[in-house]
Amino acid sequence: MAADAPPSAHRPGIFAWFGYRMPLPELFRLVRAAGFRSVSLWWDPAPTRCATVHGMPALARDAGLYVESAHVPFSRSNALWAADPAVRQPVLEEYLAWLGDCAVHRIPRLVMHVVSGHGPEAPTETGMDSFRQLVRAAEARGVTLALENTRRPDLLSALLAAFPSPRLGLCYDISHDRLWPAEAPGLLWRHGDRLATVHLSDTDGRLDRHWLPGDGVVDWPAFAAALPRGYAGPLMLEVMPYKTPALSAEAFLAEASQRAGRLDALIREHT
Repeated sequence: MAADAPPSAHRPGIFAWFGYRMPLPELFRLVRAAGFRSVSLWWDPAPTRCATVHGMPALARDAGLYVESAHVPFSRSNALWAADPAVRQPVLEEYLAWLGDCAVHRIPRLVMHVVSGHGPEAPTETGMDSFRQLVRAAEARGVTLALENTRRPDLLSALLAAFPSPRLGLCYDISHDRLWPAEAPGLLWRHGDRLATVHLSDTDGRLDRHWLPGDGVVDWPAFAAALPRGYAGPLMLEVMPYKTPALSAEAFLAEASQRAGRLDALIREHT
């Protein structure tokens, strides 16, 4: 599929790390055979046993998949808010390099977490400066920096309010919003005009389960109705076979594709 095709043409998509270890060419082949048109890449070679992240985009495209985004590691994201430059600067440089990777590999979005765990009690000057530099780099490289809602939607909202750049947007994760909701009126109401991508999975309301849509407590019709009118951007399944460990990768992907297709149709009806 052409890289410049409209985002809605790539739906539905799936996170490339969905719980099955196999060579990436085989993994991407199975994803495309199941009917998915796009992938989000975990920008770390370890889970998929890839020698380097830089080989992943070409492998996905060779299988006929569009690369919607790169999701970067988040374990050190709290360092972006640190007052000590010796702590903050190396991590900031890592994120800046990841933005450069996205530009080199023609990946339109970089998805990142604002914090790991709870993060700082309130926005810090050094943290805001970190994100100011990241937004400027995203603008210079033509990459959209998509901030994913996790435990601190207040910090995410503060960043979106502080930096009204079209290159800074919201990665809305429905399960995360169910687990750690923003204060009313909610993230989609406040920042729907900044929506860059959507992560889909289900949960029991207690932990981030990454279940297939329909296996948990998420109200999917309500979610579809809450999406901004006219939203035609990515819908990415971020799921794992925790409820169905006996399924083969082919069977899991087939079930995921069917559910994603039904959910995509529901969302199109509302938006």
